[in-house]
Order: sequence, then C-alpha cells, then structure tokens
Amino acid sequence: HCLCHHKQVLKIGLHHRVQDASQPPEDTRSLTIQNCHHVELYGGLLNHMEHLQNLSVSQAHAVVIHPKLFDSRGASEAAGTIQSISLSNIHNLQVRRYSFKDLKVTGIFYLGEVVMDSVVSMAFHFKFVKEFSVFASVFERISMFGVKIDYCREFNILGMTHFNTLAAHAIKVKCDKFSLAYNWFGNLHDSSFDVEFGLCDIQGNTFNTLQGKPFLSLAPQFSLNNEISQMGLVFRENKFVSYPVLPFASLALPSYGNLPASSSYIEVLYGIMEPSGKPLFSTP
Repeated sequence: HCLCHHKQVLKIGLHHRVQDASQPPEDTRSLTIQNCHHVELYGGLLNHMEHLQNLSVSQAHAVVIHPKLFDSRGASEAAGTIQSISLSNIHNLQVRRYSFKDLKVTGIFYLGEVVMDSVVSMAFHFKFVKEFSVFASVFERISMFGVKIDYCREFNILGMTHFNTLAAHAIKVKCDKFSLAYNWFGNLHDSSFDVEFGLCDIQGNTFNTLQGKPFLSLAPQFSLNNEISQMGLVFRENKFVSYPVLPFASLALPSYGNLPASSSYIEVLYGIMEPSGKPLFSTP
C-alpha cells in the first residue's frame, strides 16, 4: 500500500530498467496507490509480480501507464492474469500504446472519474476482461482501436461519461453484454462502435454530431456464453441534434435484422431534438 506525501512523484518499476524506481516485492498480491501527485507504472511489472491480483490507483493528479505492464515473451502460460484493475479520481490519465496487451482480467477493469486528453490506438487492448466499466469520466479523443478487447463478458459506459471525439472503430469489442447509458458524445464517425454483442443496451445518451454512421458495425454474435439467457437490442431515449437535418443513414443499424425475432428482445425508439435541446419527435 503506497500513500504519498504532497506533490510526490512515484515511479513503480524495475530497478534495472528505471532509474529511481520503487520496485515492489515479487510476492505482492495487491498494490494500492493513493493520493500521489504523479504516478508512473512501467513495463514488466506484472512479470515481476506474477501473483498480483489487484492493482488500484486513486486520487492522483497525473498517472502515466507505460507500454507492456505484462510482456508475454518468455512468460509462463499462467502469467498475465489479474483479478482487478481500478483507476479512479485521476485528473490526467495517460495510457501508452499496448500498456495492457495480452493481459487477462478475471474480474473488473474500472475507470471512474478519470480525465484523458487522448486515448491512443491500442491503449486499452486486452485479451480478456470479465467486466470493463467506465463511470463519470471525460475523454477528449479516442483514436481507432483505442479500446480493443478480444472478448469480454460485460462492457459498460455509464454515468454521464463525456466523449468529445470518437474516431472510426474507436471502440472495438466482442462481448456478451454491451451497455451505453446516459452519456454525452460529441463527434462520431463511421463505425465508431465496432461491437459484436449478445445483448446490446444503448439508452439515454446524447449524440451531438454525427459525421458518419457510428452504429454501422453493431452486430449480434451467436457464440454466446451460457450466462446470457437472451439476445437482444435496446436502443431508446437517445437524443440526436437534428439541425438542419440528420445526415443520410446516420442512424443505420444494418445488422438489426440479423437478430432472431422469436428469441430476442428488441426495442428501438429514436429521439430527435433541436440544438436548443427541445424534442422534435420520436420514431418507434
């Protein structure tokens, strides 16, 4: 457990790689860092701490996560697995490309009340995450494949999380449950949400500018985990600025028809609004 003094810069890394680094013991099972002004996590940490189960960083001004916290080259088959990672209350979070590459998170990966100017390509690239959750955070820009998860059980973005710009294929995930609820989105492009889902729930969001077809690559996937009892799509109570008109086919959901009607729950309701926020009409 690390509790820092005011304005302290804390470097967590390996002595032979990083000068002036603090190197945790090899048998560390839980690493908690709180109230540090500036924290840097360097590559190879999870190779060094093979038995680490919980990593938490909170109440920091700036946090930098360097590439390859875990390096799969030469690692044992059981390595690269962690139960939970939590990053919360961080004013300036920077995640380098491939920081989480080849990691498996058997519990939750949580981003809560963090601010990121830029999510670079492959910043949040995981092999497996049981639950990926974002709450009340701010992202200025997410590049193509900024979030890329080979497979997850649940993917949740909740609580008025603010996204200014999402590039094409910014979020590319394959998951059993995908949920976007009550968030704000600025500029969206073609296939910003590149998602294979079992159950998809998109509701209560505000979409300010559509510069393409952001939902073009939302597609049901049929090799579902047994915990998912029903496939389906919920798309309701979302608001889209319509002035002067919505771009042609901007709300296209071409894979909508691939859901088996007899065994899926489907609810689609569009909400359109003026720039002032006044609702114009809803279309079932």
